[in-house]
Amino acid sequence: MDDRKSRDICEIIAGLIFADGELHPGEAKFYQRMLERFGLPKDAKLEPIEPTAALEKLRSLPPPDRVETLRLLMEAAAADGVLHPAERVLIGAVGDELGVSEDEIDLRLQTALQR
Repeated sequence: MDDRKSRDICEIIAGLIFADGELHPGEAKFYQRMLERFGLPKDAKLEPIEPTAALEKLRSLPPPDRVETLRLLMEAAAADGVLHPAERVLIGAVGDELGVSEDEIDLRLQTALQR
């Protein structure tokens, strides 16, 4: 995956992680694992983006990367064991964009939170 695509995905995820205005220890660990997975330096400065910008970046990704981004958003939301309403809004918007029903989103989120 090229650096621009990696950064775009990570910025979308960062938007979710920082949506509640706090960085919990579980989220911090998830964030570091995400940077490593996408080959970005541990001290990479990513700008958390708003939902509208996140959807624009999502649309620029190939379909398999869009699906992977949704999965990662759900993992990130579950990283602290609490689903914040702002996180649910972003995940719902991405799900809508990908044609995933609200019921399916809720089921996947419940599963992620139980891990």
